Amino acid sequence: MAQKFISLFSLTILLTSCASSIANSAVSPGGGTKINTLNEFQLTGSEKFSYKLIETNKIPETEKGIFENRLKTKLAEKDIFGADSNLVLEITFDEYYIRDAAARLTVGILAGVDNITTSVVIKNKLSEREFGRFEAISRNATIIGSKNAFIEQHADKIASFLQ
Repeated sequence: MAQKFISLFSLTILLTSCASSIANSAVSPGGGTKINTLNEFQLTGSEKFSYKLIETNKIPETEKGIFENRLKTKLAEKDIFGADSNLVLEITFDEYYIRDAAARLTVGILAGVDNITTSVVIKNKLSEREFGRFEAISRNATIIGSKNAFIEQHADKIASFLQ
């Protein structure tokens, strides 16, 4: 009887933890990325963007490289990347937490929720005039997916917002 109670109690704790982690992830249980527009930016169709990463101490160097490579690739694919463009995306990593692969597999959602939150300001590099502002929030509460794919998904969403 005591063993059944302990098993039931443990299962209840596990399910409660999972449910609260999913609820706090702010996206569907499978995860995803959403954009919050804070200052609308009107595209004319001829813009080219450069980018600048700000406050990157929250993201490891290797993972920053993955993000930058994917962002540059996606902007180039859309023909909106201009390394010397005066229209710059200032990208600030507000939050960055990705679970270790071993923790994700062994304890799953109890290891927390993967989270990348960036603030993006679109401005003129020379005059500092701001043209738009948005926030990209990526969360993954599941054990599915890799760290690299999650980082790339975040860069993809930022690039897709610009077209």
